[in-house]
Amino acid sequence: MQLQLERANLVVDDKGDPSHFDLPGWIMPLVTGSGYGVILPPQQSLEKIAQRNRRVLSSDSAITNAIFYQEQKWATCNDRDMIADNTCVTQRFVPSGESDAEPITISSIHLDANDEEKRVLKLQRCLELAPKFSPLVIAGDFNAEMLAGSCCHALLSSEDLQQTSQPLPPIDSEQLKIECTKALRMPVNSSPPQDEMTKWREMYDSARKFANEQHWNLSRADTGPTRAAFDHDTRAREMAQWRLDHILFTSTTLTPIARWSTLEDDEYSRTLGLPNDKVPSDHLPIAVVFERRNHARLSSEARRGLIDRIKSMDARHEEEQANLAEDSAEKLSLLKGQSSNEHEANGEKKKKRQKPSPAIMEQIRSGRAAMKVLKQSQSAEREGLMSGLTVLEKMELNHYHGDFAG
Repeated sequence: MQLQLERANLVVDDKGDPSHFDLPGWIMPLVTGSGYGVILPPQQSLEKIAQRNRRVLSSDSAITNAIFYQEQKWATCNDRDMIADNTCVTQRFVPSGESDAEPITISSIHLDANDEEKRVLKLQRCLELAPKFSPLVIAGDFNAEMLAGSCCHALLSSEDLQQTSQPLPPIDSEQLKIECTKALRMPVNSSPPQDEMTKWREMYDSARKFANEQHWNLSRADTGPTRAAFDHDTRAREMAQWRLDHILFTSTTLTPIARWSTLEDDEYSRTLGLPNDKVPSDHLPIAVVFERRNHARLSSEARRGLIDRIKSMDARHEEEQANLAEDSAEKLSLLKGQSSNEHEANGEKKKKRQKPSPAIMEQIRSGRAAMKVLKQSQSAEREGLMSGLTVLEKMELNHYHGDFAG
């Protein structure tokens, strides 16, 4: 949810600082009287946006995202690494009285209106902070429709957890072109410059690779269009609709069972546009009811067996590299000793920076080459092991080893 906060009062404290920002007066009775708590960014972040608004809009106000929750049902987790700024507020919750329960992560966001890369990076940041096997919801104004071909859409994925990873489907170049054209605010049916298309494809590939390696199974709830206004892509004064607000969720842990209708059930707003005399906002709200379910997990025995396989392989690889390095060092030491004896036999004094003999140089080169071949062989073995694992097994390894299973 996005709100315009108000100063708690207009009194300046003894340090010369204005008072802190608080919820607007119209919503306070709903919060205090209904047992709701609220998650807001720190006052420092709110003051920063207020300074900008005073300078640009002559308004001493802080517009920010917020999360409201029922305090009797949910308790917040003490997370120091959560995002808390004016465009993204993220918080983990557990059911009240169940501190050991699997948390659910909620992100309330407002993405950049002009920059697709900033939108993608913010979404990736939300994903990186959430526990791998826990439910995750990212909701808010995305300022983008997330259509196929967009880089934000590339973050959506759906995998069978019991199957090995499959090759990514081919990219539709025409869809990429259409979405790149929209992002650049170019006329419909025009072609973006080649350098812009190249950057768009690289950004799309990067987002899709991130989704594929992290195995988030992120889906979009089927909410309708939320913005109605004159179409800026046509000269005709025609009212158009856009689906700019979204609720993303992890389909492995959440199932949508109900949602609010939007413009499809609001003919008045479809005809007049937003805002209007009945709807004061330029966007309609969206909401989804989810049914929670447990994420599939390996059995404790299977998880231990998988981790032991990885540990055993890692230990063997380290031992192989250590043995090869020791063998190369022994050969090099022997050659250096022989070279030194030859110089002494010839009555030559040893120089501080004497050029190594051809035999020593060859041993150094061959030792490095042998280590390179060994590491390539070990890398191939690791890739072979990973390619044979199911998506769920890779997720377990990601959870245990961080980025190992990417």
